[in-house]
Amino acid sequence: MDVEKLIVDTFKRTVREMPIDRCTVADIARRTGLSRQAFYSHFEDKYALSIRIFEEDFAPVALACRERHMTWLESGRAHLAIYRNDKDFYRNVLSSRERCGLREYLNTRIYGEFRYKCLMRGMDPSDSDALYAVRMYTYTTNQVTVEWVEGGCVEPEGEIVRRFDLCRPLIISPYLADDDSYVPHSS
Repeated sequence: MDVEKLIVDTFKRTVREMPIDRCTVADIARRTGLSRQAFYSHFEDKYALSIRIFEEDFAPVALACRERHMTWLESGRAHLAIYRNDKDFYRNVLSSRERCGLREYLNTRIYGEFRYKCLMRGMDPSDSDALYAVRMYTYTTNQVTVEWVEGGCVEPEGEIVRRFDLCRPLIISPYLADDDSYVPHSS
């Protein structure tokens, strides 16, 4: 029996039913038939487990961005599809008000993807204004995404991607353009 897979699957089912703030390690242990010690021998806590799930779910998109040079629009839609496909889990994790670091984790991961894309498209790595713009854009798009997930992923992905575009700083727009079709939005 793969104990880690059992814990991950049980955790995901449990968090689909209740917010992560109400889910305890004792709940997971009881549902798996394992001890709390068994849980802790595999994961530091429920937040570390959540981050592991995020990493596994989003790894294919990150890889596609790097290997296929996925466009900004494709990347945005792919991320949103992951959230939509397991919206109860992600809503109950992202709505956490406890010290879980999940939003910070997402900001760090998405910042890495945006920064990589900008550098691959010629952004000067010493341009502190552009790097700051990438960081602020990361926070803004993640906030839009979190609000969308917390709202139940009701709006079409295209509308959310449009909001991403509206908040894209002009200084980094050429680097995050979809192929050669980018037309700057008016400010």
